Amino acid sequence: MTVLRRLLLAGLLPLTLAALVPAADADAGTFTVWSCRGPEGAPAPTVAWQAGGTAGTTADDCAAGGALRATLGQADADGDAISGFGFVLPPGATIAGYRAWMAATVAPTTPTPLPADQSSYAAGLSETDGLGVHGFRTGCLAAPAGCTWGVPGAPDDPANLTQDGTTLRGLAIAVRCATPAGCSATQDPAGTVDLYRSAVDVRDDEAPTVGVLGGPLLDGPVTGRQVVAVPASDVGGGVARVEARVDGRLVAAADSGGACVPPYAAAAPCPLATERSLVVDTAALAPGPHQLVARAIDPAGNATDGAPTSFVVAAPVPNPPPVVPTPTPEPARRVVLRLPERITLPERSRTRGVARWADGTPAAGVTLEVRARPFGDPVARGTRVARVRTSSSGRFTLPRTRESRILRVTPADDGVTGAAEETELVARLGLRLTVPSRAVRNGRVATFRGRVTGAGGAGIPVDVQAIVRGRWSTVGTVETTSRGTVVWKYRFTNTRRRAEYRFRLVAAASRQRPWRRTVSARRIVRVLP
Repeated sequence: MTVLRRLLLAGLLPLTLAALVPAADADAGTFTVWSCRGPEGAPAPTVAWQAGGTAGTTADDCAAGGALRATLGQADADGDAISGFGFVLPPGATIAGYRAWMAATVAPTTPTPLPADQSSYAAGLSETDGLGVHGFRTGCLAAPAGCTWGVPGAPDDPANLTQDGTTLRGLAIAVRCATPAGCSATQDPAGTVDLYRSAVDVRDDEAPTVGVLGGPLLDGPVTGRQVVAVPASDVGGGVARVEARVDGRLVAAADSGGACVPPYAAAAPCPLATERSLVVDTAALAPGPHQLVARAIDPAGNATDGAPTSFVVAAPVPNPPPVVPTPTPEPARRVVLRLPERITLPERSRTRGVARWADGTPAAGVTLEVRARPFGDPVARGTRVARVRTSSSGRFTLPRTRESRILRVTPADDGVTGAAEETELVARLGLRLTVPSRAVRNGRVATFRGRVTGAGGAGIPVDVQAIVRGRWSTVGTVETTSRGTVVWKYRFTNTRRRAEYRFRLVAAASRQRPWRRTVSARRIVRVLP
């Protein structure tokens, strides 16, 4: 008996790593999953239904405006022949209702009429109560003379709509031979079922959890804009949003984004574990102690507040007495700096610039200050890395570097003015992922470690991706430390047999950083039941 048939007959579709994909809002505790076509009827890829069976064929042509199709041919005549799709639910979730647009056809069977103890091919929609003649709720149930349900080839026809509002453990569309001794059809195919569109309301009563907060905001008396790190996790639809509230007032929030945006396409659309860095502006708070509460929200609207955490805002430093400005003489000289706009590392030769006076003559013997800052931080003034002096021809040489950074050059001599000039030094970005070398037992936590090279600073967001039903999907997001490292942990909870899962790290392209999308080599994690 195949995996799909066991799932359909038992009425339970357990979540594996392949179920880490999208959902949509209806009521609190409920969200809607759209498949094949969205709420407005536009074609969409289908990821919430999983194909399987013991015979026949399945096809997914939803992205091109077609349907999910399961078929049995004349040759698929065994008594256990079945082909279809099952809807994948997260652990603990149930179906609160559904709307499905489908059509089914069954060919006549021979001999006709059939003996009293035999049935025929059956096709349609099952509420996972079994796939026999009495297991389908809608479709061609027992039709030895042949059957057509709905209007095949007309996705939007009202006659194709079937719906229910009761609580269910699962759904399936399938075609099967319902005769234990086998079936015989007069034409090919023997049976077909098409799902043109579905909207499944998933009920998720499990609220997310909030971990221990961290970050500079909690390190001591603080001023200005400070960061607090909020870890959160969820076993159902994932973490859709995290918020920070100070003294009961919302001060910062971050959405998960990506696939975690309505209309959802699967029952677990958001990251199951994430850590978001929220910026709190303490300038708007009075000096003294304050209470911070972090909140995590899932796609169904379930919300959980973490434990209250205290932090202290420092008293402002008194302003010094006003200083009466004294007139300063107009600068006698103004220098104009020129630098390459971007340098690709490693440098083939030392990076050089030129300084000239306003009249175009070489600016010889001028001291210049060189500061460096990482990409993605346009506000930072940077750290001073060197002072250089121009030659008799006005030329100067910048210090060498192996890491990516932005160099800013300004005049440093008294009596010399001039606008600062910047150049980008860009090294190749590298990603490396390390996974457990030994097999991980189901229920244990696996630690994934990564390293980003060439970035020249912390705060690079890195997506952890896994193969999900044949395609790469993001299952977590972390940020690099000041050393360019990342750590991500995951607990395998639903592996029932030996399995191998493929993971990789992805650094997405960003307007604030000069690198293209970078992907690490894939790594395999072996999991034992």
